[in-house]
This record gives sequence, structure tokens and C-alpha cells, in this order.
Amino acid sequence: MISAKAFAVVRGDAKSFSIACASVVAKVTRDRLMERYDALYPQYGFGAHKGYGTRRHEAALRKHGPCEIHRRSFEPVKSCIKAVIRLPGDQEEGYRGTGISGKNS
Repeated sequence: MISAKAFAVVRGDAKSFSIACASVVAKVTRDRLMERYDALYPQYGFGAHKGYGTRRHEAALRKHGPCEIHRRSFEPVKSCIKAVIRLPGDQEEGYRGTGISGKNS
């Protein structure tokens, strides 16, 4: 682990070229990651909304329940968790979520 001092820079991407570059790299990396997740979990539409809380994404959460990559601290995900039913073997096979009906998506 690297030990270094850190501090927040408000609107840092407008004030620092290196922060702006890091911001672009982070966004492109996240977008590419979400496209890969879209291939694994097509029912959520990650390739289109990149994980942001769009109406389509929230509708998919209600229909399918959260998958293993959803942040459990995000309110729309929290409210769906009680509807998710894990079936035996889901962990080994790669959990993809179940809707309120309990059927795998």
C-alpha cells in the first residue's frame, strides 16, 4: 500500500490537467467495464445507461432484482433486495438475480 497525503480539489478537472486526464481515463474505463457487464447481465441494459439510475435501469431492478454487481447501499437497490430469492447453486454459477416471482432471469 502506498502512503501519501491526499486532499480534495473542488472542480479539480477544470483546475488541473492531470486531474482532468485522470477523470477521462476513469470514465472511459468505467464505460468499458459497464459494456462487459452488459454482456453478462443483458437484462439490465448496462451498455446503454452505464449503471446510472435511469428509468429503464430502475424498471429492470424491479423486474429482475439486483445482480451481484449492484451497490447494496443505493436506495433503489436496497428496496429491491427483499424481493430477491437466491436459489441453491447461484453462487457457483454466477448469481444473476431473480425477480419477485423467484424465477431466474
